[in-house]
Amino acid sequence: MLVGYPTRDEWFNTYNEPGTRKILKASLTHFDKFLVELKGLKQQTKSKKQKAEEISKEEIDFFEYVRNTDEMELFRILEKIKQLLLSNLKQLSSRFYLGHIMTWFRINGVRIDPMTYKLKIRWNKRHKELKFTPDKNLIRQVIDNSRTLRYKLFYTMAVATGARQSEILSLRKMDIDLSNVIPSVHFLAENTKTKQERYSFLTPECADLLKTHYLNKDISPEDEIFPFGPDALQIHFMRIRAMLGHTEKYKTGTSKFTIHRMRAYTKRNLSKDTSGDDFAHLILGHSEGLATYDGDTIEALREEYSQAVQSLTISDIRKHTELSEKLTEQNALLKQEIELLKLQIKHELEEK
Repeated sequence: MLVGYPTRDEWFNTYNEPGTRKILKASLTHFDKFLVELKGLKQQTKSKKQKAEEISKEEIDFFEYVRNTDEMELFRILEKIKQLLLSNLKQLSSRFYLGHIMTWFRINGVRIDPMTYKLKIRWNKRHKELKFTPDKNLIRQVIDNSRTLRYKLFYTMAVATGARQSEILSLRKMDIDLSNVIPSVHFLAENTKTKQERYSFLTPECADLLKTHYLNKDISPEDEIFPFGPDALQIHFMRIRAMLGHTEKYKTGTSKFTIHRMRAYTKRNLSKDTSGDDFAHLILGHSEGLATYDGDTIEALREEYSQAVQSLTISDIRKHTELSEKLTEQNALLKQEIELLKLQIKHELEEK
């Protein structure tokens, strides 16, 4: 790039999240297609290195031209990029990528007036369909049809905490305090979307499943609770969703029932059973709720959360009672084994 303007890699590296850098790179890939089409470059016969060098040279010349052109020509160029995006992508994705491309323009010294942009670059209004929120019965079916405990635990924890998929998958054993009837869950700042540390809670139902999971697996405090990643989780969920016949899609082609929509169920019930939307936003980790977050108020938060426990408990009372009794029996047997082992060790020491 010209002296005084950052390289692409320098721009990408100003963002900590790998996912964000990936999106920026994808945006500039679409911008490169525009440059290729604009200059009529014959890319098919060149190596990857030659293509990159040629595009880089064209980009330098392009920005030199755009910085010195008038506003009318600038918006004519932006309109061309928009049309190119729309020829390959849906409108929502096109707007998304064009926004990042405009940021790249600004970084390279091109001034784009926001008000003029709204007037000149027009988009068709999107038809907004009603969002689908699963009910308790549907979520229960997902959990009941999950064959392994770890997936049952994940979905139950998703409803109990209202956390995002990535936030739950990053949890370690040491991040959950089971010493209370309503355990607290500590989400570290580096693992949250908002990059702000926060707490949520577990229902007794979820806590029981977690304890059973601990009994079945040898998990150290530093270990992550869930031994699978987002891809395995999505595959599992899609199979369950297909089994239940909930494959409906919006007109945009995206599925109506997703793991993420379980957060909507949690928010609805937190808003209904507690002090309202502010508390729900805080627990779910929305920016508007975290603005007044204070970690010292965790006991007050726990008390408020307790009002929504019944709504956030997914299994029926009979099954929950059976699970609790089974867990209690397992713990009692474990304690007996420990006592017998202590007596055996003591006896062996005395014999020596």
